[in-house]
Amino acid sequence: SAWWPRTWSSSHRPSRRAGSLVLLHDGVLVAYVERGARRILTFTDDPARLTAAAAALADLGRTGRVGRLRVETVDDRSVGGTALGEAMAAAGFRAHPKGLQLDARR
Repeated sequence: SAWWPRTWSSSHRPSRRAGSLVLLHDGVLVAYVERGARRILTFTDDPARLTAAAAALADLGRTGRVGRLRVETVDDRSVGGTALGEAMAAAGFRAHPKGLQLDARR
């Protein structure tokens, strides 16, 4: 099994699966995006790194390199109440009843 740094989540761990993504900033692991993007695990609370990760995720969605992006939770919490969620909203994600969603047509 792969070794992963400690995450803020108590109930989920990253795993090597098709469709999952890792978001890096200057070579440092910032977040793990589970397949389907409903759940994200973070590895830092640094606002600059979270902002860069949110921008990178939005770019992946806008360019069509990943499918629909609708994030529901970050580290076992509703995405809207997290620092990453705030950064995602600033990067173009919009409120959705289940979390935050990126409309790739924008």
